Amino acid sequence: MRPSVGATSAAQAIACDAIQATKDRPLSTLLFALGVPQVGDQVAKLLARQFPTMDQLAEASEEAFSEVRGVGESIARSVRQYFTRPRGRGLIKRLASAGLNVTEPVVARSGSGKLADQTYVITGTLPNLSRQQAKALLEDAGAHVADSVSKKTTAVVVGADPGSKAERAVKLGVPIIDEAELLRRVGKSA
Repeated sequence: MRPSVGATSAAQAIACDAIQATKDRPLSTLLFALGVPQVGDQVAKLLARQFPTMDQLAEASEEAFSEVRGVGESIARSVRQYFTRPRGRGLIKRLASAGLNVTEPVVARSGSGKLADQTYVITGTLPNLSRQQAKALLEDAGAHVADSVSKKTTAVVVGADPGSKAERAVKLGVPIIDEAELLRRVGKSA
């Protein structure tokens, strides 16, 4: 059975509204949605803040990516490879011509706070805080919160059932802290 003309028109209208709503999202959201291997939401934000236009991202070197706090060599290589492949470049051009936002709003950086210029990774289930709460505490104290562990990571906050991020921290010699130490570092009592 074919859908009625009214149902088809309604579906098309909904689809158009959904596309229009995504056009105004920042570059970091688009970068995350591209599905670049090893680029999660947080890494996409870090990269988009450092390279606030799609052109800057596409032209940046692997070394430039790896200099971003919270971005390791493996992630830098993955991002560079994505932007050098014809398929990736073609998709970026099509998205830009479709009117999607390919810029990141400039965020004023205070560089202040107890944990300014430090990078943390959160893994496992913390006893009292959700990951979002822990992330907010760290960011409020001036820290960057990354999705992956690298040599540049200040510490990994570990809860129950931490998984491979804790193992990687041990391998790289990155300090592992618990929720109580996190709270101490941000100046909150447990």
